[in-house]
Amino acid sequence: MVGVFVSNKRVLNLGNSYKMRLFLIIVFSLLLSPLFAQDHINIDSFFIDASKEMIYSSVVEVPGVSKAELLKRTKNWGGKTFVSAKNVVVSESEDQIVFRYIDNSFFVKSLGMSVSYPWYIRLIVEVKEGKLRAQYFDDGVSNGQIHFKSYFKEDDGKILAKKVCVPGLTAVKNSISSTQLSLSEFVKKGGDQW
Repeated sequence: MVGVFVSNKRVLNLGNSYKMRLFLIIVFSLLLSPLFAQDHINIDSFFIDASKEMIYSSVVEVPGVSKAELLKRTKNWGGKTFVSAKNVVVSESEDQIVFRYIDNSFFVKSLGMSVSYPWYIRLIVEVKEGKLRAQYFDDGVSNGQIHFKSYFKEDDGKILAKKVCVPGLTAVKNSISSTQLSLSEFVKKGGDQW
């Protein structure tokens, strides 16, 4: 009888050498797979335009609404969304508003703990008659000198992020999507309907 010892009095009967080899191949491949797994991802896949460090872009159409009204609605959204809108608005013209805000969703898991990093996001909202375009850019940590592309390791011309960072990068994208949804809904409704 060919078998493998499983517990005190049980033997896993494998029957013949073919089954034994198959069993050992599966066991060893499961044990060795972490050694061959990719432990980095290319950070450029995080951006929709890596050269500009653009993370997300969306166009919102609001037919029949003037450029001035869209700008006003965007400002009102900023006032409701951010604690101190005057500190978040970086520049403003008749065609656009630029916000620079802190997103606290980026984190790295290490030694069983999640360490979160406040990250600046630059949001440029451009307005035209009946539509606006919102573009979200990586604006780095506090002083703006460390961006996602410089935070991670460079290897053969590729900027790589460890897999432990992927959930944090995903959380940033989800946070930006949520912010964009909030902006879109607010601008389409014309503000609070109370």
